[in-house]
Amino acid sequence: MDNGQGKRINEINTSVCSANTSVCSANTSVAITVCGLVQGVGFRPFIYRLATAAGLAGTVRNAAGAVRIELVCDFLQAQNFIETIKKNAPANSVINDITVEEIFLCADGFNVVESEAGNESDKKNIVCLPDTAICSKCESELFENSSRRRLHFFNDCTECGPRFSIACKFPYDRANTSMGAFEMCAECAAEYCMPSDRRFRAETVCCPKCGPSLFYSSGGMLYKGAEAFDKAIYDLPGGIAVKGTGGYHLACSPYDQNAVMHLRKLKGRDAKPFAVMFRDIAEVEKICKISAEERKLLCSREKPIVLLEPKVNPFAEAVAGNADGRLGCFLPYTALHALIAERFPAIVLTSANRESSPIIDCDEKIFSVTDRVLYNDRKIVRAVEDSVVTEKFILRRSRGYAPMPLAIKNPRGAKLFAAGGDLKASFGFLQSGRFTMSPHLGDLENADVLEKYGRYIDDMCSLFVFVPEEIVCDAHPKYFSSMHAKKIAGKLSLPFLPVYHHHAHIASVMAEHGLRRVLGAAFDGGGYGADGCHWGGEFLLCDHESGSCRRLGHLRYTDLLGADEAVKNTDLSAACFLHSYDITLSHPEKKIIEAALNTRVNTFASSSVGRLFDAVSSLLGICGRNGYEGEAATLLQYAAEAEARSGVKPVKMKMNCNFENEMHVISCKDILEKCSEKKPGCALGFHHAVCDAAADVFLKLRGETKINDVALSGGVFQNRLLLSLIENRLQKEKFSVFLNKNVPPNDGGLALGQAYAAAGAEKIGGEKNVRCSADGSS
Repeated sequence: MDNGQGKRINEINTSVCSANTSVCSANTSVAITVCGLVQGVGFRPFIYRLATAAGLAGTVRNAAGAVRIELVCDFLQAQNFIETIKKNAPANSVINDITVEEIFLCADGFNVVESEAGNESDKKNIVCLPDTAICSKCESELFENSSRRRLHFFNDCTECGPRFSIACKFPYDRANTSMGAFEMCAECAAEYCMPSDRRFRAETVCCPKCGPSLFYSSGGMLYKGAEAFDKAIYDLPGGIAVKGTGGYHLACSPYDQNAVMHLRKLKGRDAKPFAVMFRDIAEVEKICKISAEERKLLCSREKPIVLLEPKVNPFAEAVAGNADGRLGCFLPYTALHALIAERFPAIVLTSANRESSPIIDCDEKIFSVTDRVLYNDRKIVRAVEDSVVTEKFILRRSRGYAPMPLAIKNPRGAKLFAAGGDLKASFGFLQSGRFTMSPHLGDLENADVLEKYGRYIDDMCSLFVFVPEEIVCDAHPKYFSSMHAKKIAGKLSLPFLPVYHHHAHIASVMAEHGLRRVLGAAFDGGGYGADGCHWGGEFLLCDHESGSCRRLGHLRYTDLLGADEAVKNTDLSAACFLHSYDITLSHPEKKIIEAALNTRVNTFASSSVGRLFDAVSSLLGICGRNGYEGEAATLLQYAAEAEARSGVKPVKMKMNCNFENEMHVISCKDILEKCSEKKPGCALGFHHAVCDAAADVFLKLRGETKINDVALSGGVFQNRLLLSLIENRLQKEKFSVFLNKNVPPNDGGLALGQAYAAAGAEKIGGEKNVRCSADGSS
């Protein structure tokens, strides 16, 4: 998976001020400023070794968001030095720009010198490395008898460890992180100053003699160090809390049904599956099928949770809940996790929070959840949850990925804040050609998440020294994110721009691939449409240069009952769909439902494909109520995949496409009738029918618009079966198909789409620059 994190080396812009070039060629001193992800990645040690090997005198230092190198050399030597930087930069670094200027310098030898605040230009280039997983060298040290860091709970180096979760401000120096509270011992200080050591200038360097301490609290007793670890290991199978780099987790044995059920009770999670941390890749392979790409993800520096297909399931029934189609698997990503995994081949490890609440990052709060807590005295500056991915895309972009910027087109040089959406909330900043996204924050309907959302905005603005000039948000006037964005715009007297929900979905794909004009399918559970209705089955034409979006087709509107209840009660959604197509209802509250729909009491018109998935899941007897978001649709996908694996033939069914009022409208009466029969193959047949309908519409739209590029986005496309069917079908029809790759297709990617749509629009002066028409007109 390409992280999209900055420019490739061959795209780096190396500029030399023209006024200084001739002077530089005759002078013997230059300053080289390297911008990008160059702090917290071992860049200064790299430059030191490079300069000393070349016999050059000078200095290197951190400066706000850059690394500044001063060399006593001529212009040709400087150019050669820069080329060597480009070719051999540290693995975790990303270089965006390199500039050279003439200076006056007298130096003897080469030294790493004290950091400086940097100028305004440097501050505009701040990039923060995400927390990265423990590297192989540090992990090996944990188990080497001769290593002084044997069994060291906080082992890391210049190539790994916490960064974003501990950074207070830039430049990235120890004093500007939560590690500043811990003084290095003499041995660590010697390593820190030793150019030949891999911990040379490693700001988080520590050992068992210095740095954070480990504690375990249980039954009113407090233990420290090795004793704390041993006591926690003894209690872990029955359930404990463990402090990670970005927040607390709850852990227990995946084989103990009672322990897993106790964790469900603590979290208030009835059915949603738990993730499992495995000792190593060999342990994962015993349980799950692993493709080459999935193996790469599991072992990557991000170490995300990867959703895998189980081969066998030896775990307690409560681990997977009622969903046995995928298991969230990941490998240890800190020294403490690695040491725990050395004792257990697999453990349940899930964020310590009540369902829908933020992950707990405060030592005091965790004791309201459990009294058995393994923790340390290093402050978590900002909470970061685990990332969740599949082989195809990211589902939750957080630890390991955020806040790495994405390179996107910004033709008018907009400097804006994008608020994102309310579900799976994530916001971002656009500056120059760089979009910096926050980690996943949760659902803003939860008051604690909303409060965290506001704090996180303030915190990241401060960390990245970012002051927006424009504010962008979802067009829904009652979204919490939109209302918060409007407050910011009012407070700072800034232009304010709403972007329609499904336009943002498609624009997020366009942003990732640098697309100018596309046809798009935005399928999701729903969002505010340009006609004021509930959209979610949309075919759009989006144009980046004009910032416009035209609706060219959609799923036929169905009146749904009860707003939030329509999302949760899939039996009710099914009844509404059946009523809409004059199909006989068989529901215990049939008369009440029909009366409400006929009189349109508490109803809303929806074109959501997500709600159609809910209805079909209900009709097939798979899921009558969503216990968590997307449960019914997920179980429908798993049922279809099971039918395909078993060789069950898909039931033939179709969705009709009619041209009504200059719009391609898809109806689904045949699907509803066939699925009401509950025959084997209906789940798979439904997926094929949706695929056929989408392909039919795109073929017609290509004929009308002459556009061959297609973007697919929205939460429904988290369904890997549906996505693969549609992608393969469109590719056979010679379409160029584009998907989300580095941001989620769900609402977690909205902020990127909002920013891209706004960046292509004319200068914001009101609320209607990004246009989305509901009637097919431009």
